[in-house]
Amino acid sequence: MIASARLQAAIEVLGDVLQNVKNGGRAADDVLRAYFRNRRYAGSKDRRAVGEHAYNILRNFQCIEWVLGKGVHKPRDYFIACIALSGEVDETLFGAGGHGPEALSVDELAFVKRVKNLGEPPLYARVNCPEWLMPFMDKRFKGEVEEELSALNQRAPLDIRINTHKYTRGKALDLLIKEQHERAITPHSSLGIRLPKAPNIKHFSAYREGLIEIQDEASQIASILTCVNPGNIVIDLCAGGGGKSLAMANMMKNEGVIYALDTSDKRLKSLSERAKRASAKIIKPEIIEGFDKVDVRRGQLAKFKTLADVVVLDVPCSGTGTWRRDPELRLRLSEESLREFTKTQMRLMEEGARLLKPGGRLVYMTCSLLPQENEEQITAFLKKREPWRLLGAQKIWVEALGGDKLKNLSTNLKCFQLTPHSNGTDGFFIGVLKKPNIKGI
Repeated sequence: MIASARLQAAIEVLGDVLQNVKNGGRAADDVLRAYFRNRRYAGSKDRRAVGEHAYNILRNFQCIEWVLGKGVHKPRDYFIACIALSGEVDETLFGAGGHGPEALSVDELAFVKRVKNLGEPPLYARVNCPEWLMPFMDKRFKGEVEEELSALNQRAPLDIRINTHKYTRGKALDLLIKEQHERAITPHSSLGIRLPKAPNIKHFSAYREGLIEIQDEASQIASILTCVNPGNIVIDLCAGGGGKSLAMANMMKNEGVIYALDTSDKRLKSLSERAKRASAKIIKPEIIEGFDKVDVRRGQLAKFKTLADVVVLDVPCSGTGTWRRDPELRLRLSEESLREFTKTQMRLMEEGARLLKPGGRLVYMTCSLLPQENEEQITAFLKKREPWRLLGAQKIWVEALGGDKLKNLSTNLKCFQLTPHSNGTDGFFIGVLKKPNIKGI
């Protein structure tokens, strides 16, 4: 594909993405894959270039919308505005014929000239954060809002976790050196390696043999903070693809049991495949109903009542901490959906509390930066359960690894709030709660 054809393909992909966002449909990655599934002639460089074009719009969406102004805009308009913002308008990309976009119209050329005189965008547009979210971000970051939110516009590296049941980090590094992959150890987690160029590791021999798994360093830190031990009974109540279940199986040395529960059969099938590859024999995936079938769900969970030493709750959330990986989430989030997330989070905390033994630990985590999904949920939960205690996550971290403290942006210093700017990880929140050693609470 020539450059102009790649641009036209990106315009079409963006149109599909925005339609799916509007309808609550497929994620951008799925849209991109579906687009090229019907265009076998496109090579890997074409797919990469088209994806980068489309994702560049999604990363800079709020700024581009500010430039375009109010009204209904076509996918083409977003690309013209983005190119105009860059100050380098290559008109040969338009009107070159073939499979490229049509030539710029007189009105579009005039628009490009006007963009140069717009001046500096407001803060929300500069950092590409929905304007209605800015008060919450101010509360979180105080005087460092621009630096912190700008980091969410950068492309994320690929972090991998070593399967310590099979391998050591040193051996994994040696293998990556041999295969000539750029790499570095993760700065905080003792389990991780960082690959700056984010290659497709499914082609790596180490991945195929179950020696490594994809897991961002923040998620590795959260796994370490569960402090699970061999022989524990653990319930991963929102297991998803099972990254934390796999990490905990390593920590437990394949002794004990991890019940990995989720509402998605597809995600649990993926977990079963990953567990088999990693030789994680103590993970037991089990599908449960959602809250729309609350009576059935309650019956499914009854057998786990007061069974677990540790309940892990990686709850559904806004995903604001993962914008650098999934920039479209900025477009999908609304005030209404945020309210629904917080309701679900509290229901899951109450549910998880019932599954714990007296003296057990509830590890609450989100990939969110918003206080109402994080500290405010912890505070509300503890207010209803005064005998419960919030353990110091920083203290747990230092005791677990014997290393330095992490920079912590949580407003409650017993919790952890990690961010891309301050910690080099995804935005991630962790709070560790201890159930009192009293029956009936």
